Amino acid sequence: MKALKYQRGVSLADLVAWGFVIIFCVFITVKVLPSLSDFWKIRTAAAATASKVQPSDSASTIRRVFDDHITIEGTKRIYNSDFNFEVRKEGSTGTVIFFEYSDKIPLFTNVSLLMEYQNKQPIGSTRRTSSQE
Repeated sequence: MKALKYQRGVSLADLVAWGFVIIFCVFITVKVLPSLSDFWKIRTAAAATASKVQPSDSASTIRRVFDDHITIEGTKRIYNSDFNFEVRKEGSTGTVIFFEYSDKIPLFTNVSLLMEYQNKQPIGSTRRTSSQE
């Protein structure tokens, strides 16, 4: 039998290091998922609003329909002071519902993660467009 020059397998130090990396990734995921879930709910409410209203409707009517959908979706994040909701007239897409907000997620004692969300939904269209920075 030939003697092995190097030991095969995973050392205890490697196992501990990979354990810390996996735990850190799970920790970040658990902290970020509620914020992403709220964004998806708000985006769904904007898409449902855009499919129900007409481009000729007033901004207050569109906002009321959007608020009704937000109530159904069950998120309170839009009542933050940094939530910006607008009905805009754009040349290529016509009238669009636009919203943007930021979410500060505390991670450790003095470390936070800032997520900035925005979405633009054309009124009268079922096509979804979104971006996340």
